[in-house]
Amino acid sequence: MVVGFTNTVGTSFMKSCLKTLPLIALVGLSLLAGCGKDDSTGPANPTTVQGWIDLAWSQYESGNYLTAGQSFGEGYQDAQDDSLEAYQDSAYASQIGDSLGVAQAVARLVAARDQLVQILSGGGWVNTKLGMPETGNANFVWAIGMNPSFIEALGGHAFSLQASGELYWVQSNEMVVATLALDPTWTFTHEPQINYLDLLLVKTENYYSLGDFQASLDDALALNAIVNFDPSLGPEDFNLATIEGRAALADLINNLDDLI
Repeated sequence: MVVGFTNTVGTSFMKSCLKTLPLIALVGLSLLAGCGKDDSTGPANPTTVQGWIDLAWSQYESGNYLTAGQSFGEGYQDAQDDSLEAYQDSAYASQIGDSLGVAQAVARLVAARDQLVQILSGGGWVNTKLGMPETGNANFVWAIGMNPSFIEALGGHAFSLQASGELYWVQSNEMVVATLALDPTWTFTHEPQINYLDLLLVKTENYYSLGDFQASLDDALALNAIVNFDPSLGPEDFNLATIEGRAALADLINNLDDLI
């Protein structure tokens, strides 16, 4: 469902699956750590970074976004500690010529890095869900910088960029393209109702809001064909040189949004 979109020219879009709620989280998630007892589903007292990640996603899937952010924050701190310890161990092993010790420490570093990517991406989704898409952007940028092909961060970044306003809509479309290049039928693991159709709709919305009505129409008709909303529609039904034609396109986008 598009929030605030009407069939007028130049109106911005935002997916309802990312509509806003209060937020107290900041970049890096560190301020989300240790904010009280959690009563959500998942392991009660995680003792590992992966345990915190699993708990956070369990909370996210239950709609407890703030507590999910807190758990991601705890995992972030532990992953940072693991990274530092592994680095120190690798340096010491290298100093004494312990090649096996170096290899083991490097493997721990790689594992901690992978977990940090998961945590930062999770923080991006949480922050966007909680109404701070620009904070979500920062988390996604960090995650993608560490792993440019981490698809959940790429997909989430498309939504957070769209929600951040018109300065980011071109970048949002770039994230849509990057995500679908990796998986044309992508589905978000932790919220399966968010999938490639939503990303295609985001791109269509962004083009419309940017005033590129032809690109928006092309994408809207392609999406219409995928979901089979109205097979009779074609380019000839939209005279984009007129307000009426652009309004008809806006109606199609709204109908696709309702269907998806």
